[in-house]
Amino acid sequence: MAKNAEEPGRVKSTRAYTGKIISLDVDTVRFPDGSTGELEMIRHPGASAIVPFLSDPRGGDPQVLLIRQYRYAADGYLYEIPAGRLDPGEDPGTAAFRELKEETGCTAEQLDYLLTMYTTPGFTGRKIHILHGNRIGCW
Repeated sequence: MAKNAEEPGRVKSTRAYTGKIISLDVDTVRFPDGSTGELEMIRHPGASAIVPFLSDPRGGDPQVLLIRQYRYAADGYLYEIPAGRLDPGEDPGTAAFRELKEETGCTAEQLDYLLTMYTTPGFTGRKIHILHGNRIGCW
């Protein structure tokens, strides 16, 4: 919430929709110039992704394991790194290990944190934690 009438931030929020994965809120927001407006904001629990290196990432020709996945919103198949939604209270590293195993059947001996980013901050606060995995084993 905005701390006072001068500070930018959320003035109020109204839940318009609650779904299985996302929710939609209509937020009244105070902007830095003091004006207010309504923004539709998608709420999401966040996600974790792993860049699974099949070879030494510092080597001359590092190899990364990608998955080919159908995405309705993109109207086709995309090549992606394994990723998925965080379970409530789940550590991003635990989620990255889980997603790698679920989506590829592989495991990583080591995970290192790379970055956390907002995917599309114009309409959602969804963050994705990106890690990279070394010494990938696939069976």
